[in-house]
Amino acid sequence: MLKFIKHHMTSINDIGIYPVAAFVLFMGIFIVASWYILTTDRSRLQHMEQLPFSDNEQA
Repeated sequence: MLKFIKHHMTSINDIGIYPVAAFVLFMGIFIVASWYILTTDRSRLQHMEQLPFSDNEQA
C-alpha cells in the first residue's frame, strides 16, 4: 500500500510545496495563538478558566 501511495505522490508535479505550506500554516496558527495568550488580560483568562464550573448563568 505504501508503494501505491509513494508512486502517486511522485507523479504529482510540485508536490514539495505541500509540506512547506503545512509548516507555514501550523507555525502561523501557533504564533497567533501564543501572541493571543501572552497579550490577553489575566483577569479575562481567569474568568474563562472558571466558566465550566460557574454556577451563575449570564445571558
